[in-house]
Amino acid sequence: MYQSPIRKVQILKYQEGQFSQRTDYLASEEPLEIQLSFGASEQRTQRSLAITMRTPGQDLICVWFLFSEGIINRRSDVIQMRYP
Repeated sequence: MYQSPIRKVQILKYQEGQFSQRTDYLASEEPLEIQLSFGASEQRTQRSLAITMRTPGQDLICVWFLFSEGIINRRSDVIQMRYP
């Protein structure tokens, strides 16, 4: 089920000595663990690499992370992305 990364919340705003109730919007973030699986299929190695925060649904950030860390050189270096 898709959950919007933006939540509508009620806040109290303080301005010029007075409080007023207002609606505001918050962007949510959730942790994403990046795990690598590599090597020949009969001797596959799996390793947890990093945990990063990301906006829900924006999981391709892990490809940019791998590229910026020099682990991959191009998008085609990624064979598969999946949720456990």
